[in-house]
Amino acid sequence: MIFKFIILFSTIISSIVLYKFFINYGNLNVQNYQLQPPPALVGVLKENDLLRGGDWLMKGQIHGPESIVVDGDTLYTGTLDGKIVKIRNGIIESEIKINKSAKNCNGENVLECGRPLGIRKLNKDELITVDPTKGVYLVNFNKKTIKLVFDINTKINNKKALFLDDLTIYNDKEIFVTDASTKYGYDDAIKIIFEHQPRGRVLKINIETGEGIEITTGYYFPNGIQMHPDGDSFLVCDFNSANIWRYYVNGSRKNEAKLFIDNLPGMPDNIRLSKSGKSFFVALAMKRSMEKPSIIDQLNNGLLARSVRSILASYIPISVFSKLESILPHPGTVFLELDLNGNIIKSYHDNKGVTLPGVTEVAEDDKYFYLGSFIADYLVRIPKRTSPII
Repeated sequence: MIFKFIILFSTIISSIVLYKFFINYGNLNVQNYQLQPPPALVGVLKENDLLRGGDWLMKGQIHGPESIVVDGDTLYTGTLDGKIVKIRNGIIESEIKINKSAKNCNGENVLECGRPLGIRKLNKDELITVDPTKGVYLVNFNKKTIKLVFDINTKINNKKALFLDDLTIYNDKEIFVTDASTKYGYDDAIKIIFEHQPRGRVLKINIETGEGIEITTGYYFPNGIQMHPDGDSFLVCDFNSANIWRYYVNGSRKNEAKLFIDNLPGMPDNIRLSKSGKSFFVALAMKRSMEKPSIIDQLNNGLLARSVRSILASYIPISVFSKLESILPHPGTVFLELDLNGNIIKSYHDNKGVTLPGVTEVAEDDKYFYLGSFIADYLVRIPKRTSPII
């Protein structure tokens, strides 16, 4: 009896110690959370093969083309090894490094080499891009120049930006930028995901003065951002919450936030206005459904789930976690088209995730969709079509 009591007592004490260690290890503050049950893939979300039959562009020549600008016959994208590249007719025509003096840039040393994420065309000659560890840059391929216009060390509301993710252009002098967390930076993205705390925000940055202000806060992992065509509001993708928020910066509803769409069939990455200006394309980096819930859905509440999240956050870097996509059974790839009011118009699927393991952004021209990726060594070009491949 005494022996059994000792075993039971030891088990309880060990559990408490493990709980305290894993939940609080490394200044982590892992929280319980509860997402809505993932949606069933029926109706407009019914799985199809509209993403099959695409081409892998620049295979082996680029790595992690997260965000894409389509400009006529030219593509621009930022890569995991710290470059912005200009692609024309399937050939890298030119490239500009974030840090020209950096060496051995292979995606493992982002702090030194840089890693351009969201990218936009600012005007006829210039692109503008955010680097999660350095700031905001203007890029001019005609002049072969790159200029830092916002330093990430600049404090906004007494806090440095730690993880700039995406941007949208407000006017010729100002942009809105997502700052994924005020506690963790790019290398600790897994901590942002699994700690699940509302520490993200949106900043408005003046690219002429290099100054910024905090516009809205309380996001769990603000990712993609896009101005609404009304000019009075922008949309923010909250990766951790599987939803998109609309925030008003002008008009009678100024400073008001409202849910644009909730309970998406995946964790949203970037969002872009369609070529027609009448809809949005939302890239879903991690698919989720009633049949196949995501890891974020599965590790929500309870001691065991919180302990597992703590272990993952503490010991697995973002580079390793991202590569798990190519090892684990894949739930498929999907992106959505939404109308201007947040209703789903159409969903595009690759049920096996063969074309691309996860989509970070959708760009387009008249004939094709171009899909970005966080880790793939290629871009995907998909012909536009209204019916699946038979």
